[in-house]
Amino acid sequence: MSKKDTSTAVASVVRVFGIIEELSKEQSLGLGELSQRLYMPKSTVFRFLQTMKELGYVSQDAESEKYALTVNSFSSPLMPSACRIPTRSPITI
Repeated sequence: MSKKDTSTAVASVVRVFGIIEELSKEQSLGLGELSQRLYMPKSTVFRFLQTMKELGYVSQDAESEKYALTVNSFSSPLMPSACRIPTRSPITI
């Protein structure tokens, strides 16, 4: 995405999707790793991750302190249907 003044993208939304994209590439990542990959300050990444954690989209391992996407991330109605994990079995008659 180019950084034109005419862009209608909301910067914070673009950053959150950057976090999601990076976490989807690895099983889990630490705050420093995400900060480096996204070229964002640790404090910014931390705030986004805390919000995503409160909403149930990421989890944090208590021992390693690394972050990972949760199943909720893939079953959200915001995800395209082809990417969603079914939350219940279809009813067959």
